[in-house]
Amino acid sequence: MVLDVHGTDHDPADWPDPDRFDPNRFLQGGVDLDTLVPQGGGDVTTGHRCPDEAVTLTMLAVAARVLARTPHGVPPQDLGYDLSRIPTLPRSGVVLEVG
Repeated sequence: MVLDVHGTDHDPADWPDPDRFDPNRFLQGGVDLDTLVPQGGGDVTTGHRCPDEAVTLTMLAVAARVLARTPHGVPPQDLGYDLSRIPTLPRSGVVLEVG
C-alpha cells in the first residue's frame, strides 16, 4: 500500500490554493486527521515520525557509501517527474553507467 502524502496534503477540496505556503491556515483550530499527513517533526513514540526512520537512514547511508565508491556516470536522461503519479519517479527512471 502506498499513501499519497502529496495528494492528501495538496487536495484543493480541503486546502484552498494548496501549493501556496500559508502557515496561517492552521491558526483557525484543529485539522481533520483525514486531510493532512504531517511529516518530519515530533517524537517517534508519539506517532509523528516514521517508526522505521532509523533503519531507513542507516540503509540510505550504506547505499550512499557503496555508490560513492563505485565508478559511475549519469548519461543524459529525462529526470522530470509527474506529481500526479504514485509513486513519483523520474520519467526515465534513473539510469547510471557503472564501470
